[in-house]
Amino acid sequence: MAAPKQGKSRQPEEDQRRFHTKVDSAGRVLIPAALRKELGLAPGTDVVLRAADGKHVTIRSLDAIIADAQAYFRQFHKPGELLSEELIRERHEQAKLEYGG
Repeated sequence: MAAPKQGKSRQPEEDQRRFHTKVDSAGRVLIPAALRKELGLAPGTDVVLRAADGKHVTIRSLDAIIADAQAYFRQFHKPGELLSEELIRERHEQAKLEYGG
């Protein structure tokens, strides 16, 4: 039998690293310290769990989700314009149409 080829061990891609943990009797899952540090999950951090296709669970901090939402909506923002002022203006225009004022 031929010996296995010597070479560099294959490192998993960044988004495919794996950590082994268990669910305890109270349903809690311990997130390994290295992963908590990487994700910025300090004690008391709010997290959101999402079930994907009945086979996977993703864990994201609420702060990360909010930051992503803000980044998404930032693309629609016109520099120098306050979205709150635009909303108030639209509501006033709608009220004029509805109430003839």
